[in-house]
Amino acid sequence: MDQLSRRKYDTLLESGIFTYDVALDLLWGDVKAANIMGFPKEEMNDGIRLLEYVSLVHPDDLPEFAEKKHKSILNASPFQSSHRLLRKNSAPVWVTVHSRPCRIQNGLPTLIGGIITSGKITVELPL
Repeated sequence: MDQLSRRKYDTLLESGIFTYDVALDLLWGDVKAANIMGFPKEEMNDGIRLLEYVSLVHPDDLPEFAEKKHKSILNASPFQSSHRLLRKNSAPVWVTVHSRPCRIQNGLPTLIGGIITSGKITVELPL
């Protein structure tokens, strides 16, 4: 396996998986997603509101994140965003989220699945 393939494979192994039910406004994630987002695994098992996640997005990244997410839901299209999370009780972290609608009714997504990956921040973030 070449170096690039190995990095992609390692990133995939470290990624968390999540599902978002638009109608119920519940986001569920596996243990890795919970760790990346900074939520207890029990909370992610029960589901969190999207607003709980959005409240952790760095204020400087929020406008672009919100616009992309809004367009993705309205157009039932894939979503990709790299942004900073200000996690509770731990250091800020850069994350990349990829998601796409899994179920669509009347032109709007009702179920969205995706992955979240994290990277270490090597410079201090302005808060």
